[in-house]
Amino acid sequence: MLKTLLPGILSLFAQVDVVGQAAQLPEIFASRHISFRSYDNIEGSPYLFKEWKHADIVMKAGNVYKSVPVKINIYENTIYFQRNDTAYELYPDIISELSIVANPNDSSKKILISTGYNYYGNIASDKIVQIFSKGKISLIKIFKKEIRKEYDDVHSRTVTRFTDLDQYYIIENGKINKVSFSKNKFYTLIADQKDAMEIFLKKENPNLKTPEGFALALNYYNSL
Repeated sequence: MLKTLLPGILSLFAQVDVVGQAAQLPEIFASRHISFRSYDNIEGSPYLFKEWKHADIVMKAGNVYKSVPVKINIYENTIYFQRNDTAYELYPDIISELSIVANPNDSSKKILISTGYNYYGNIASDKIVQIFSKGKISLIKIFKKEIRKEYDDVHSRTVTRFTDLDQYYIIENGKINKVSFSKNKFYTLIADQKDAMEIFLKKENPNLKTPEGFALALNYYNSL
């Protein structure tokens, strides 16, 4: 069904120029209206954020839709958008990127979400990932949540909860590899720009043991 609809959808893209304008995402880009599943008796959340967040959505055809309310279910690997107070499931196949404003009080800090990394190997084409750095060396996070039963020592009971099992990967020269964050690993990656990077690292002192610090340094490396 999706393959049948895509040519018409992409044709519509060519007729509508909404880049740079505040526009609501048309209903045609949704696979269906949805009612949210209830996760009774499960602790935690299946969502990236429990509440709706505004995002700029870039389609693979190049169109941009500004400030669209979105919600991402990591457990079900599903993206929703809201239009006229109705929720729809969004086709992941036609999305290039979602730039999400995580904190409404600071619009400068955004979370970049994407799909379509399957051509690098073992990632499904519709898998939702977070992009931390993009360039000669890219850093992505592959989201994963599982429902697990765990023993709660404090309350002496077994609980069922959502457990985060996210993994981080480096993409370089068309290859994707799992990465652990450390200073040694970072220096291995940026050996060709070691002198310039040492100046940056001394000045900015990012924590290379965290994805945020690692990405900050990689972004500078990719700018060289």
